[in-house]
Amino acid sequence: MLLPISWLRDLVDLHGIDNDTIETSLFSCGLEVEERKGAAPDIAGVVVGRLISVEKMENSEHLHICHVDCGAYGEDIQIVTGASNIKAGDHVPVALHGATVIGREGKVVTIKNGKLLGTPSNGMLCSGEELGIDDDWFEGAGVYGILILPEDTVPGTDVKQVLGLDDEVWDISITANLPHCQSVFGIARTRGETGQTSHRAGRALYRRSQGENVDRRHGRSTRPLPALYRSLCQRHQDCPLPALDAPPSAPGGS
Repeated sequence: MLLPISWLRDLVDLHGIDNDTIETSLFSCGLEVEERKGAAPDIAGVVVGRLISVEKMENSEHLHICHVDCGAYGEDIQIVTGASNIKAGDHVPVALHGATVIGREGKVVTIKNGKLLGTPSNGMLCSGEELGIDDDWFEGAGVYGILILPEDTVPGTDVKQVLGLDDEVWDISITANLPHCQSVFGIARTRGETGQTSHRAGRALYRRSQGENVDRRHGRSTRPLPALYRSLCQRHQDCPLPALDAPPSAPGGS
């Protein structure tokens, strides 16, 4: 079961709890984390840039010279690109010198400063494909050309934070007795019902009221639990079958 840890944090109140502690708490629920890996381990050194200007290169039919504000990394960085879907004012992912992105055939590529047709280019503007994402991950990432980021993104911000690529994805071993944990909701409920935190993964169908179990669907009270069971069991569910006519067991039967 692959679990994006940010999804678990969305469903369970884990504010102030680090990932190592979360892993330990899942293990106490019978959920062993077999592997922890970043959502985009091959992407590094890519930041948000604001295009100051985009001008057509005189000696080329398709290349453009861009001046980019990347905040603390440089407020006027010159980059040459062949993309045609950009304009001044756009916010885009910028792979600076030494950055790593996804190249052809899924291979990791390191970006270096260089020249295109004799014009210095100090980085690369990135598409969604070069960041390893598509429209399913971030709207607009599947566009042929440069990925356009929201206008409120701050130049110099790590693009992995903007796109949610700074997440961790955990591979969790699900045992046969925990089939309800084969979903993010199921894991969230299991983690939330330890009593250490609250959870928002859907409300339980049954609630306890004055020592009884109450069926929310019909408002009927079922048989109250003995005091001993209530002290040992955090949650109990049953389903009344009023129309069931069970004949007596045969002698010696069970």
